Amino acid sequence: ILKSNDNCQIILFTSKEFATYFRDLPVSIFLPNVDNKEIMYSRVLCYNSLIQNKTLKGTIVFIDSDCVVLKNFHSLPNKMDFCIGLTYRFSPALMPINEAVIIVNSDDPRSKDFFAHYIATYQAIKNDAILKGIYQIDLGKWRGGQLSINAISPGIRHINALDSNDYIRLLPSEEYNYSAKHLNLNTLQKELISEDQLEEILKSKWILHLKGKSKNNMKKIINGIERLG
Repeated sequence: ILKSNDNCQIILFTSKEFATYFRDLPVSIFLPNVDNKEIMYSRVLCYNSLIQNKTLKGTIVFIDSDCVVLKNFHSLPNKMDFCIGLTYRFSPALMPINEAVIIVNSDDPRSKDFFAHYIATYQAIKNDAILKGIYQIDLGKWRGGQLSINAISPGIRHINALDSNDYIRLLPSEEYNYSAKHLNLNTLQKELISEDQLEEILKSKWILHLKGKSKNNMKKIINGIERLG
């Protein structure tokens, strides 16, 4: 992150135990009071608190911890004229909006409205008997954040970039939340993709999301990232 965004502040939301691994790195540690039984709900609650209290200013990028940031996000909201940037994907088995990457222009007062809507929706659905019956899981612990952010996003039935509204910009995951599984992991493991080819793939990406088994190819992927300079 520091290599691609040299003037940014990195804040890690974590537990006291996990924070010890980062004590020698230029990372600010935030230890929120989290209910482990409602970990995903606690995350959205934390995001909302930061935005409502204006704890952070300027461009904020909320990302999962398995995301690699490849480009500088500082001026993106102003250049693309949005308050909230969300990434969308096409997959029949998955919800279109993925909450792993949320880009926020916190100087825009509408950011408070978005996150208030986000957490209020989560509060409404996490104990909903019908949804609990459908998913058979605790929505506060898993899935509820995805349901909530999709519920408040525009154009959700036939989603693409044209469905963006006057302050929420829908950005393609192919560029802004790129799944490493698209790199064809079996091919990578057989070393049929050269580092030059991997470098070319990554040039147009803003964030690389290392999902699932892609973490098994970390060394090769990181080498490709290092070659980008």
